[in-house]
Amino acid sequence: MNRIRRVLQMNQPAPGPVRALPLVLLAVSILSAQPTDAHRCASLLQHQTWLTTQVQWIIEEPERAAFLRLKEPAECDRFVEQFWQRRGTAAKAEHERRMQWAAARYPELETPRRLYVQFGPPDEIESHPKEGYEAWRYRSLPGKEKNYTVRFDRKSR
Repeated sequence: MNRIRRVLQMNQPAPGPVRALPLVLLAVSILSAQPTDAHRCASLLQHQTWLTTQVQWIIEEPERAAFLRLKEPAECDRFVEQFWQRRGTAAKAEHERRMQWAAARYPELETPRRLYVQFGPPDEIESHPKEGYEAWRYRSLPGKEKNYTVRFDRKSR
């Protein structure tokens, strides 16, 4: 009978601080872990910000994959520089202008910001303030049908 009690007590959680030890060890290992080589650049704040908030709608998937494979901050800086060199100074200025306009006009709505940044201003805008929506029409977009129309809710604005 005593043996059974000892076995059962072994399965009981340890009291107080001893019970928390596995959690403490887990937290220390997570906090001290270095980013993997494949994602080192994306883990640096400035590069992560560039990838996720500045070029997220215009970077091509092969470019994104190549960027995520970079290991050193200097390589990431060179990649960003070459990214804009391939597109040209005018394209960078236009991208920045579109980002600013879209963020100011549609701060809480991702769809119109993304469309405006990717494709520029629509050919037509139907605004329906009473109904709380806008419809944007593009006559021609790469990979889309002619007269592509997107409708989005403006009530949250």
